[in-house]
Amino acid sequence: QHGTIFLDEIGEMKTDLQAKLLRVLQEKEVERIGGTKTIQLDVRVLSASNVDMKMAIQKGHFREDLFYRLNVFPMHLPPLRERPRDIAAIAERLLHRHCGTTRVEPMVSAPAMKRLIEYPWPGNIRELDNVIQRALVMMSGDTIREHDILLDDECFSALGGADKIKPPIAEKAVTAPEPQVDSVKNSDFKPIEYPLDLKARETQLILETLRVNGGHRQKTAETLNISPRTLRYKLAKLKEQGVEVP
Repeated sequence: QHGTIFLDEIGEMKTDLQAKLLRVLQEKEVERIGGTKTIQLDVRVLSASNVDMKMAIQKGHFREDLFYRLNVFPMHLPPLRERPRDIAAIAERLLHRHCGTTRVEPMVSAPAMKRLIEYPWPGNIRELDNVIQRALVMMSGDTIREHDILLDDECFSALGGADKIKPPIAEKAVTAPEPQVDSVKNSDFKPIEYPLDLKARETQLILETLRVNGGHRQKTAETLNISPRTLRYKLAKLKEQGVEVP
């Protein structure tokens, strides 16, 4: 009462619920489930949708009378790809939110920020939020660097087809140096190992995200932008390999 209620994704509301919402907005009163007392409402209603509402009305997916009841003061919020200047400020706000009081808020390097600004963000702020959370998991030290920015396309590839892409940090260093035959015996030569290959990076990403989310599978799947079923499969494979899963 005397506040504001926000209805997100209003364009996805089922038609039977639309009729009920219209009645509430018109009558400004409700009854609790199982109750008999009518409650008068005094609230401001905000709604949002990412679909073309006029098209939804034409297709019969959304009630025209409800649309005009809600459409008192329309506002258009452009997608992130149309306002790249806002990305830095939004990213900093997301970092502040996820760091809270439990950890020091990291810096974002110029190349990392450039990578964020140049990406088209088809998933808008939700996708940016996921990428920021991944960066906090992957970073080392006090700065988020370019190779810590795992975009959704790269994350899908890493979690679904690890042999198809290379991690950004491995783009330049790919092979161990050849031994010098005249100064090193073959029996003494040991090639340099690069332990952080793509499979290890995938495992680290999954386990660290699990740890950050307190072992919560659903939240971890959402952060990684994969289905819970895929996450369960990945975790089962890790357990088979003897990896301790939180």
